[in-house]
Amino acid sequence: MIEEITFKNVLSYKDEVTLSFEAVDDTFMDSSHVRTMPDGTRLLRLGVVYGANASGKSNLLKAINALRRFWENVTIADGDKICIEPFKLDLETPYMPSVYTVKFWVNGKRYIYELETTRQIVTKEFLSFYDGDEPVFLFRRTYDGGKSVIEFNESIIQIDDIEKTTFRVYCLVNMSVFAARSKVNVSLNLIDEVRVWMNGSFAKLVDQSTDLLKSSIDLLDSDNDFHNYIVDFLKKSDFNINEFNTVAKRGKFFEEGSLEFIHSVKNARGEENYKFGYSMQSDGTKKVLGMESSIYSTVKKNSFLMIDEFETSIHPDLSEYMLEGFLEEKNDSQLLISTHSDYFLYMIDDLLRKDNFWFVEKKEDGSSDLYSLVEFKGIDEIKDFAQTYRNGRFGALPNIKR
Repeated sequence: MIEEITFKNVLSYKDEVTLSFEAVDDTFMDSSHVRTMPDGTRLLRLGVVYGANASGKSNLLKAINALRRFWENVTIADGDKICIEPFKLDLETPYMPSVYTVKFWVNGKRYIYELETTRQIVTKEFLSFYDGDEPVFLFRRTYDGGKSVIEFNESIIQIDDIEKTTFRVYCLVNMSVFAARSKVNVSLNLIDEVRVWMNGSFAKLVDQSTDLLKSSIDLLDSDNDFHNYIVDFLKKSDFNINEFNTVAKRGKFFEEGSLEFIHSVKNARGEENYKFGYSMQSDGTKKVLGMESSIYSTVKKNSFLMIDEFETSIHPDLSEYMLEGFLEEKNDSQLLISTHSDYFLYMIDDLLRKDNFWFVEKKEDGSSDLYSLVEFKGIDEIKDFAQTYRNGRFGALPNIKR
């Protein structure tokens, strides 16, 4: 699970911000929202981000996703650009490094990952874990003399001189140590545990560009239980869909390699079924199918998932139903969503907690700021959080000049 992510000089985030999943001292719906780590740290399973258009709400998720992409991208040449972009509304920041610090838990152990990088060169990459009260480094990667210098903690990581040399050769200056690891045949103990988590439990961002159809079909092909799960979900969600299948060949209303939906209706002749393809479905049906595919995988894999504009094309009651289903799963999966809908604020102290909520606001210099709802004083006295937000107390609203 992720404990917190701190970064600066990434996309619209010029100054340092921290997104924390650590729960406050509140026991409301603990069993659904909170997982307790071996040292007693309490981590939330859900984060909800609000902000005006162009405030940096989507960029928050993209900044985190850029780190995931960096971990897995295997570059071919030193000249390839790194996928992490700096803040560009400034004369200096495009030439300064982007910086990340991530605290997370894998297999009951707490890790800290640190990164400093320009678009061309990784200047610093450290991985440490807590062996007691203090962090112990597993590897340190720096930049010196035009090349990457990698130091392993050989009291923990068993690696010989030949393997170290091979590792340095493959780890180009614009590549993560974890990406280079995929090219070297060596056992790296705890580092490999972290890499497995990065590759298998840090899901790709779901946004408006995501191919939701492909993700649904891929899941249908790889998980036999998913078919029954999603059919049951669509039935309960009142879509009049009682079955669907993958399509083997093109037909009148469906496309080869897509999905065929069977709609059930009642009329004067009784109950009848009609088949239609994916392209004939509503935007809401497509969005719900794709998002539930992603959430289902996240729960199954105990992974971390981000969804941008969660509420788009979905009725508020259905959005609530989807979140409720996620929270009913008592495991280590985590979900971070962005939204414009104040409907979620009405769920505080009902389905959601105060520490689930974050706000993004654009500053005068064009950069984004990030802050939590629980930073505000007197929130325990607020009865209507949605109206309080609309009244401007929490900021993160469009500054419309009428």
